[in-house]
Order: sequence, then C-alpha cells, then structure tokens
Amino acid sequence: MYLTKASFTVRIPGSTILLADAANEFLDALLTANPVKVVYSTELTQVATIVSGEQDDELQSLVSWAIASGFPKPELNFEVCNINTGEVLTIVNAAWPKGLQEGYSQPIALILDENNQKVAILNQAGYRFFTSIETIRRYLKEQIDNGTNQAA
Repeated sequence: MYLTKASFTVRIPGSTILLADAANEFLDALLTANPVKVVYSTELTQVATIVSGEQDDELQSLVSWAIASGFPKPELNFEVCNINTGEVLTIVNAAWPKGLQEGYSQPIALILDENNQKVAILNQAGYRFFTSIETIRRYLKEQIDNGTNQAA
C-alpha cells in the first residue's frame, strides 16, 4: 500500500523530497529487505526439585483437593524472592504467596525438604510454612471448619 502524495516535505541535507515519497521508499525497503534469521535457544533451564514419585502424587492430590475446597490454586516449585532485589532466596514445593484469602492473610508455603536455612528465610519473609503434606492439609481443613463455624 502506498501513501498518497501530499504537500509535506522532509528536508534531508542536500535535497528536499515529499513526505509521501520518503514513506514509500521506507516501506519499499522493508518489503524488499532480506529477512534476518534469529536463532533462539531450544534448551530449557529447569530447577531440580527432589520429590519422590509418591510425594509428587500426594502433592498433586493436595492441590486438587485444595482447589475443590475453594482455596486458590497454589504455585508449585515457587521461588521466594527478595522483595527489593528480586534475588531468589529459596524454592518451596508449593505456596500461596498472596495467602489463602488473597491479600488478606499471610503467605503459606510447603517445604518437603526442610532445612534451617529455608526455615529462616521463610520466617523472615513472613510465611506460615508446613513441612509435610499431612500438616498443611490439616491446617486447610481447620480453615474450612473455621469459615463454616463463623458463617453459622
């Protein structure tokens, strides 16, 4: 598509051409230019999480149950980051980083490979955390019961 010629001019050192001519020259150059081949990496970078098959199945079961119970979907293999720098401090198996009542409750995390460093990081970041699927499921059930009792 070509622009219609108008009385506008573009001043280029040493010459004066119509704006429409300049636009048409530019568009022609784009149309006839050789495409540039961009090479994208096809390798995926993955963060390894050591979870046995049984734990993985239990975790998927917990996620399905939590969603069916009305909780927001947790983030799996969630990176807890420094708020100021964005640096990854630790990775947890599952997290509700905005809380169970998003924006109204503290963040929740599940760490199946507990160590003192992760505990310290999560405490400092304000997370309530659990170290087994059974304990977090019990906590979630308590939240359901508390919500039911308060509604009655």
